[in-house]
Amino acid sequence: DVSWNRLGGTGGEKIMYGIIAMMNDVKMHSKGVPIKASLRALDLSWCNLNDNVGSLIAKVLLDSNSPLTQLRMAHNPKLSEETAKNIANALTRNKKLKILNISHCSLSVVGEMYLLGSLKTNLTLELLQMENNHMKHGDYLHEASRAIKKKQMRYRNSVFGQTSSTNVALEF
Repeated sequence: DVSWNRLGGTGGEKIMYGIIAMMNDVKMHSKGVPIKASLRALDLSWCNLNDNVGSLIAKVLLDSNSPLTQLRMAHNPKLSEETAKNIANALTRNKKLKILNISHCSLSVVGEMYLLGSLKTNLTLELLQMENNHMKHGDYLHEASRAIKKKQMRYRNSVFGQTSSTNVALEF
């Protein structure tokens, strides 16, 4: 948890480069079993991050070695549509992240639609928090409904005929 630290772009970049290095650093256990450092939850809220850091966060999410299951980056008003687009792109391939909070940033309606669109292919995200950006509740309903239905259908198909479904909570 590094929230409430005025890291800014430079500090945020250093943290993200450190995480990237950690993901690629494989240590060997005394019995020859590889051990990877793991960071499951990262809270970067209220850190004054910018879109450069947002693109590094997306890079981490795209890496198959990323252990992140929870990412909180709320209250960073310099994160914009560019970050939303990069994160959404990463979410289409990420198979580990379960919680994403990107509330109170400067995402545009288009940026928020990118994130909602990523739910069509992402089967693991359980909570997406995007409140107090730019969209009105009514704008979400149609796209969110389509994304969730597609996600549930895709999940049912991926479990080879089992009639399970997946849930995703959206907060806006």
